[in-house]
Amino acid sequence: MGYLIPIVISFASGIAFSALDLPPSNPSALLLIATISTLTVLNYRKNSKFCYLLTIALFFLIGIIRTNYSFPQQPCHIANLVTTKADASIYGTLLKMPSHSGGNTQLIMAVEQYIDARQTLPTTGKVKLTVKGTELIDIIPGEKFLARATLSPITNYQTPGSFDYKKFLENKSIFTRGWLSTSTQIMKVHQLSSESRFTSLYYASERLRLKYRNILDRSLDPETSSLFKALLIGDRGTLQQEVLENFKAAGCIHMLAISGMHIGILAFFFTTTLLWIMKRSTWILLHLPTMKIAAILTIPVLIAYALIAGFNTPVLRALIMSAVFLVAMLFDRQWDLLNNIAIAAFIILILNPLELHTVSFQLSFAAVTAISCIFPRIQKIIHTNKNTAHKANFVQKLQQWTTTSLIVSIAATLGTAPLLIFYFNRFSLISPISTLVVTPLLCFWGLIPGLFALSISSFFPEMTVLLLKFGAIGLHLAERLIAVLASLPLNTLWFSTPSWMEIVSYYLLCASILLWSRRKIAKITFFISLSILILVPLKNQIERRFSSDTIVSFLDVGQGSSAVLELPGGDIFLIDGGGQQTENFNVGESVIAPFLWKKRITSIDGLIITHPHADHFNGLPFIINRFNPQNVWINGERTTDRYYNDLLAIIEHNQSATKIPEPREILYSSRDTTLQCISDFHLRNTESVKKWPNNRSLVLRLSHGNFSFLFPGDIEINEENDLVANHTNLKTDILLAAHHGSATSNSLAFFEKISPKYVITSSGKNQPSKYPAPEVRERLESLGITTFTTAQNGAVSFNAGDDGLIVEKIHDAD
Repeated sequence: MGYLIPIVISFASGIAFSALDLPPSNPSALLLIATISTLTVLNYRKNSKFCYLLTIALFFLIGIIRTNYSFPQQPCHIANLVTTKADASIYGTLLKMPSHSGGNTQLIMAVEQYIDARQTLPTTGKVKLTVKGTELIDIIPGEKFLARATLSPITNYQTPGSFDYKKFLENKSIFTRGWLSTSTQIMKVHQLSSESRFTSLYYASERLRLKYRNILDRSLDPETSSLFKALLIGDRGTLQQEVLENFKAAGCIHMLAISGMHIGILAFFFTTTLLWIMKRSTWILLHLPTMKIAAILTIPVLIAYALIAGFNTPVLRALIMSAVFLVAMLFDRQWDLLNNIAIAAFIILILNPLELHTVSFQLSFAAVTAISCIFPRIQKIIHTNKNTAHKANFVQKLQQWTTTSLIVSIAATLGTAPLLIFYFNRFSLISPISTLVVTPLLCFWGLIPGLFALSISSFFPEMTVLLLKFGAIGLHLAERLIAVLASLPLNTLWFSTPSWMEIVSYYLLCASILLWSRRKIAKITFFISLSILILVPLKNQIERRFSSDTIVSFLDVGQGSSAVLELPGGDIFLIDGGGQQTENFNVGESVIAPFLWKKRITSIDGLIITHPHADHFNGLPFIINRFNPQNVWINGERTTDRYYNDLLAIIEHNQSATKIPEPREILYSSRDTTLQCISDFHLRNTESVKKWPNNRSLVLRLSHGNFSFLFPGDIEINEENDLVANHTNLKTDILLAAHHGSATSNSLAFFEKISPKYVITSSGKNQPSKYPAPEVRERLESLGITTFTTAQNGAVSFNAGDDGLIVEKIHDAD
């Protein structure tokens, strides 16, 4: 049992090592592999332990070589043709079923031609296309089409803690994306030659998923169809955000993603049903191996379901494990759960090594490994009554099933807890209960009838609709139940991002508890791991509390602005929090909060909203709800903006003190650090501020010893001139460029007056020629001022302390 697991761990370690960009060159690695292989063969009969160690080393090297992190080198690859934003036409094949999300449609194309105004070039690679709107696009996977799109390389929000979207797509071999404002920019190309059998088979899974999605959309209302699409074909794109959030809060979002649980339940239901049918016949029981027949018939059913599910990682893992178990049953071989897990991991990593770094791979295998560690105890619970004289009645069986399911759910929750906190910063206390409660409704009432309905949809369309509507009752009951569970107080806890040392310590702590009575080293491991889990967060808090430095971080939030102030003594202030936002993307939840959590910040002392424009506040509702600012300063402007008024209501509900600062009012003071509002623009009623609400921005100056920072909001040139005329001391080391570096601000006189060493422009990538404006760039260059633009340089941090002013690009541009 123990021989395969170290080999798989070694192979995975080689894959992980290759991500460090430190592996030896391929010729060197190949030479090492050849040497180790020769030594293994020569010593096979002489020293089996030595050969086993060599084999482990061999698979470590294979893991390194098997993994390819390099950018495509072929000159004709689409990623090398599209190095900057450009309008062009591309021709190729639709690889996957079109998906809908956030009011848009996503297409994945395998490109064959790149066409612009100058030339037509053959090309290779994949492009992710986003089409505005969700109208039907009459193309199925495997068909050719032409698209006129705005193409660009994949980019990230370059703020630490934010989701690495670029790496996520690179793991799928996608390095280029395109935007289409309308579906009329797509033209289907009719193929003259007939499709080969191989091509038809290759796209069978995605075509089947598309067919079933269309059936669900035609047969059911949008809300019900969305739930069924998530459960049956793994398409969550059209689910309402409120429904998704409820499932997240209740800790059972995994129930809306096709996972190993669905495969397991389907295998159990189908096998049990077949056995029940065969047991109706005495002849079959006497003459045929019923268990083996059930196993043989179950395998193709699971494969078919995996096809519908799109072969995602949890499904592939569960399929492999189920197949190994069923095959072992057919050949009367002993079956071991840990070896089964290792086989599944090895096959998945051989097929695609980059899966190791995906959230789904890590969560899936962490959950099933945790379950396997308590599997013997589960078996004891299942067989508690096997030695009793009477058979267990229904109530006893239900009790056994409930207890077993709860233990399995608790084990999976504990096994995935640190990874959930690392990736999502949240942990649901009620996850085991909610999973136990909704599993029968979603999987038995919804999943089984739904799958059966789709399987007969071509022959009995009316029966299909009836079955789907019957299953929909269970789905809606589950949805309502989840909404109730999600509304419970303290159902979800939010955490700062743990380090990998803490994650490893957590798993070592769990392992030491399981091996407490078997291994002496378990007790030592327990106390070391527990000490790390206590001391690392404590050390961080002590360092922040007793720090005398001021750290200001300007975040990359796209076309918006947000700055985090870490002040002496551990006080945290946030100036603005807005940026690019879509229906499914909130800059506060996806960029600002992850940065704070990565810095181990769980609450903020002061929040300043310079003025009520969306690109300065639209991410703040999430921040206020999660970080509970004690004080909130606003400019007091009355506005009809519904979203800003909703924000003010959230602030009031949170019981934060809302204030309008007076001119020259000091908002914060500690030791030699002061944060001050230096203007009265927000209190004026002049024509300038009436015409341009940007001019009502709060203007803030942060000083720390001999260093200073200026935050002018979005004020224009007239207000800049006012500051120059009425403030004798405006000299500043670090300036946040007014109005994102636009030409209507940032005058030469302003720059000369404040004489900054550094200027930061907080802007997005979509308008590089406007933010910052070319003339502003020229002024800064002529004055020799060092400039950073978050769109190009990412988040930038300045540490003002005893060692002087330290500048750090905390997330360099790719």
